[in-house]
Amino acid sequence: MQTDKYSVVVVDLGTDKIKAALAEKLPDGTLDILERTEIPAEGCILRGGVYNQRVTAEKLGVLLRELEEATEGTRRITRIYTCIGGQGLRSKIEELDLPFPDEREITAEDLNDLSHTLQSDPEDSLYATLDTVDPLYHVNGNLTDDPIGIKAKSLRVRSQRILAKKQLPDNLHDVVEDKLGLQMEEIMVSPIILGNTFLTKEQKKLGSAVIDFGCGCTSVALYNNGVLAGLRTFPLGSQNITLDLTALHIGLSEAERVKKNDGSADAGKAQDEKVLVKNADERSSREIPLYEINQYVEARTREIVDNITAFVHEVLGKNGLPGGVVLTGGGSKLKELPQLVTNALQTKVELSTKTDDLGNTFYIANPEWNLVYSMCLAANTPCTDEVEEEPELPTTPPVTDFPEDSEQPEQQPLIPEDELGERVRKEASTNASPHPSKRRKKKAEQQSSGSFRGWLQGVLAPIMPPEEDEDEE
Repeated sequence: MQTDKYSVVVVDLGTDKIKAALAEKLPDGTLDILERTEIPAEGCILRGGVYNQRVTAEKLGVLLRELEEATEGTRRITRIYTCIGGQGLRSKIEELDLPFPDEREITAEDLNDLSHTLQSDPEDSLYATLDTVDPLYHVNGNLTDDPIGIKAKSLRVRSQRILAKKQLPDNLHDVVEDKLGLQMEEIMVSPIILGNTFLTKEQKKLGSAVIDFGCGCTSVALYNNGVLAGLRTFPLGSQNITLDLTALHIGLSEAERVKKNDGSADAGKAQDEKVLVKNADERSSREIPLYEINQYVEARTREIVDNITAFVHEVLGKNGLPGGVVLTGGGSKLKELPQLVTNALQTKVELSTKTDDLGNTFYIANPEWNLVYSMCLAANTPCTDEVEEEPELPTTPPVTDFPEDSEQPEQQPLIPEDELGERVRKEASTNASPHPSKRRKKKAEQQSSGSFRGWLQGVLAPIMPPEEDEDEE
């Protein structure tokens, strides 16, 4: 447990945008999110899972550098928290019995043995176990959450194993550890940490759900008797609504704008309104009846809600959510969505709210940042190290105390006197008798002056053999 304040770094790899945040935490759990940043995913994340590792690493590297710059160079990010909430995530009920030879008291070691067995890899080689959560123990026919100290002949546990397709965690490890050289502190399960943040203990006891309407997927976590009752992810999200609207001959960006500004999950409320939209050529515009737009919006939204309803009825029955439903995620801002879910599940539905944290209201009021906020609450290990300042190099003081002339050491000649004298004599003898070529040149210059004979000798000199010098006889 941390005794001083520390910093955590969390990353939400969403289909639409990759988000990251740096938060400061105190030992009492107080949270202060210091900096947030985001970047468009642009196809490197599909349905909540890493699709292009190289591009994902590049984008994530940009976000982490921005967070480090926010600390003015005093902190270096060394590890991060990530999450999984995309296609291929689900839960599976695991039941296990631990018989004893004789009746005896149940110990903590017995629970550890059960936990180790439950966390072993599943038989399906396509899935990896992320966690086992919320165990329920049956001892002597009674249900208890703390069996230690009870005498019994056997111990039975019922738990939820959280499974994900193996490529989901594998791709995260490749990006964070292999490409970025960071330590991945923990892979969180998005629906579970959202449920821990936005559902109360009383809601979990009565029976409740948290529904995350994301861009590429929609995830649902169901609770009953205070523990997780089921978890499922559907490969349908608000992005599917946008794609449906392109059938109206408008581009993706215009379809997204129309969905957010005018779209509604109830087409019947459109009446006679019309919406001005840009055509796919982006040069012309036209008016479309709002009812026609919302027919697409409602049809796709109902399909998503119908899948959720079938899952709830399968796990908890038709009246299994007296504790209500909490909607979160960027898609939850769609108009009339709460009413559509209310009609389908016959329970109270509300948007995610948490009023007791006044210091982070932005992350609560904006559902697309709810997951980042929940991750910051759940993170409990320091993710940054202090950057040590480079020590200043010592400066050498200038020399001001010079020795007197008498103290100067005697300079030794570079060339010994005997060698120097011999070199001088040789140079003198050489200068006294100039080179023959120089003498010939001088003689030619003398002959070339004045007369025709001199001129003629000057012309013939280059082709005639040189006369022998008298000095050489």
